[in-house]
Amino acid sequence: MASGMAKVLVVDNDSDLCEVVSNALEFYGHQVVVANSILEARDVLSSEQFHVALLDILLDDGYGYGYGLIEDCKSCFPPVEPIVMSGYQSPFYVDGDSPVIDYLSVARNVGAEMILRKPFEFDALNKMVCSARDKSGAAARAGIPESGGGPLGETGFH
Repeated sequence: MASGMAKVLVVDNDSDLCEVVSNALEFYGHQVVVANSILEARDVLSSEQFHVALLDILLDDGYGYGYGLIEDCKSCFPPVEPIVMSGYQSPFYVDGDSPVIDYLSVARNVGAEMILRKPFEFDALNKMVCSARDKSGAAARAGIPESGGGPLGETGFH
């Protein structure tokens, strides 16, 4: 795994979770931007470059679902590697009946290859973010140094 930081977009409507995840990622040296809605996430994705996006797969705020953000990430240039966060087991059952929907299979079908189940360990989160950063190749294509270029404010990110 290459050393260095990633620029990460965290998308979840749970502001407490966003704060905890943001603090953990910053502790590991990553630069973090938080969006608490799909609309906000789309706005940020259209104006900034990211290596990785942590997405709540079941986020639904009237502007679409978390699934759509996976496709948005993949269509960015350079592409943003999505990591899906979910607290639900897959498939999701209601009262022991047959599966309602297999959320994680749907996420994979629209382009998410990395799944992070809530609750998660911070070390596992960091390893997955670093792996996604390396997989995205966004740093090389965007001319952003993999090493991060120094302190957080001097990385070349805007």
